Amino acid sequence: MREVTEYSPDWELYLSKQEIIDKEEKKKLMSDIRSVFDRWSTADLTLDQLRRVHEIISE
Repeated sequence: MREVTEYSPDWELYLSKQEIIDKEEKKKLMSDIRSVFDRWSTADLTLDQLRRVHEIISE
């Protein structure tokens, strides 16, 4: 639940501890994924890995 205003909220309310855990996990996974794509040209991925990435992002 977020405060609804025209400005950035000063707080967020979570209804369960699991929501917080999930949000933190999501932030970490997104950061990990971004770091791979930021250095995409130097990432040493196999053809199979590239196919799997393409399949996932094409859905």
